[in-house]
Amino acid sequence: MSSTLSKVVAGLGLFTLTSAVLIGGTSLKANAAGITPTVTPSTQTVSTSSNVTLSFTPVTPITTGSTIIVGIPSGYTGGAALTTSDIAVTGTNITSTVSSGFSATGFTSTLTTSANVTSAVTIVIGGTNKLSSPVAAGNYAFTISTSVGDSGGNFQYVGQANVVLVKAVVPVSLSFAIRDNLDLAFTNSCNMGTLSVASIGSCTYRLKVGSNAASYAISVATSGNFTNGAYSFSNAAAGATGTALTAGTEKYGAIITPGSATNGTAALATAYSAGANTVSYINGSAATLLTVTGQNNPGVSSDVTNTTLVTHNAATSSTTAAGLYTQTVTYTVLPTF
Repeated sequence: MSSTLSKVVAGLGLFTLTSAVLIGGTSLKANAAGITPTVTPSTQTVSTSSNVTLSFTPVTPITTGSTIIVGIPSGYTGGAALTTSDIAVTGTNITSTVSSGFSATGFTSTLTTSANVTSAVTIVIGGTNKLSSPVAAGNYAFTISTSVGDSGGNFQYVGQANVVLVKAVVPVSLSFAIRDNLDLAFTNSCNMGTLSVASIGSCTYRLKVGSNAASYAISVATSGNFTNGAYSFSNAAAGATGTALTAGTEKYGAIITPGSATNGTAALATAYSAGANTVSYINGSAATLLTVTGQNNPGVSSDVTNTTLVTHNAATSSTTAAGLYTQTVTYTVLPTF
């Protein structure tokens, strides 16, 4: 009876011991924790020799005598040539380290500490000897694991293998038309009719430019004076002052109302910026009339906002020679993309 009881007790003792080992094994697994180290530089060119810095904060306190295993990604060269003096491990309570087991795939650093290490740990790989990044572009993962159960990894991105270049082409959009004063129809005529000393004759049209260029300029050139071939009108003054025309006093010129742009601003050149006054309009070679910064997308019809209004004015006097007076005006548009 006593012998049987002893065997039962012994069996229970063996069962209890075995359970403790299993519980102990489970406890070790529970201590394992994930860490996310940083890799500096995070990006690198191919075939470049440089220091690599790994930093992490342990989840499980690192005790004296603990080891840190650093995994070097395949493709890097120089790992086997590293020595303990090429590795610097620093952090609060770390007093010294010895690194060993150098190979192409990594090494191990053994730490001596004055107390548990719970704050950031920095590992600098590179001294006299350094790692060289792979010859092929790619995203390469350095790994860290500690003997107390922490592990993790992160990438060094080599040769822009983590970069996507997104491209598309926006086609050029350009249009230019001369339209009537209400932007209802195309026109190439500006008829002031029969002039009278009692009033100022005028006619109008619009310059309509559509463009997705960064900017554009409209230039103007004329055939010369407003003339009947033998006699030419006196011209208004050029510049920001211009001339205020009065009935009965002979003068010819134009008023330019620049309008605006759907995505920018329009500005008159100084020679044509007299506001409500008439300016000289007889330049024989092309001169900039106005510039527009930004894109312009005027409406298909009736857009009197994003178009430029040109008003030709003529005041005649009792001494103005009779005849049919004409002038040809040519406009050009120069876009800048």
